[in-house]
Amino acid sequence: MMVAPAINGWLGAAFLAALAGAPALADGYYTSFDLAPSKPMAVVSVDRGPLTYAAAAGRGDDGERWGKGAVLYVWNRDGLRLKAGPSVYVSSKDGRHIGLRVGADCYRDRGAWASYWMAEYDTTQQASLALVSADWKVRGIGVELSVWHERHEKAAPTLMARWKMPGHDASLRAGWRFKEREAFVGVSLSRF
Repeated sequence: MMVAPAINGWLGAAFLAALAGAPALADGYYTSFDLAPSKPMAVVSVDRGPLTYAAAAGRGDDGERWGKGAVLYVWNRDGLRLKAGPSVYVSSKDGRHIGLRVGADCYRDRGAWASYWMAEYDTTQQASLALVSADWKVRGIGVELSVWHERHEKAAPTLMARWKMPGHDASLRAGWRFKEREAFVGVSLSRF
């Protein structure tokens, strides 16, 4: 299908760039760009009022190009955020799928330390993501463990460390993808 490469190429890049430029309009945002030998990836998430706009694009197995996005309504209960909304997934291999994404996340600030966890399920790929992270804010360092799992596939755990640049929203990232057996490096911007 020719639509997938087009959306995943120029249009996907334009969409990610537009979302990356949205921080001035956002209540909070997160953007990351990771480089790896087989699977580079970009992620953008922007919160505005009760909505979260999320998008990601990358290259997968056998050079497959993919892009996905969702608009999620957020219910906030004492720091626990429940999210649900429509999602779309487009790939050069599987075409286009429209579905539903549901999830929950929670951030806790404990003075010198902070923790975050997230769990999501998306029907477009029949896939789930679980993530836990801890940050030592005094030194600006953090660690994160995530596991991505698609139906009929092996789970894909990733371990990542980050260092927040003093006085900036930017962090340098490095990690290991266990399923792919490869390292990656990247940068992220976060204001949550």
